Amino acid sequence: MDFTVNPIRLSQARMRKLLSQRDLAKKAGISPSTVSLLEKNGPTIAALSTIRKVCSALDVDPGEIIEFRRAIEDLGSRNEHA
Repeated sequence: MDFTVNPIRLSQARMRKLLSQRDLAKKAGISPSTVSLLEKNGPTIAALSTIRKVCSALDVDPGEIIEFRRAIEDLGSRNEHA
């Protein structure tokens, strides 16, 4: 299952911990390019396992960086097709 990450909230959470993207990647056990992608323009879809690693490294709740609007839009489109 994939979730949408809000890049602004992720970047803010990282900066509150005074971590560079590279530092966060190392701490989370993911590649620096993944962190960069998650923080780039617009919401980015990520695997739950990646979100858990990032949240653990930042000591934040996943709800702080997940973009819920996308899930609501997806639910609405499913109901239209039913």
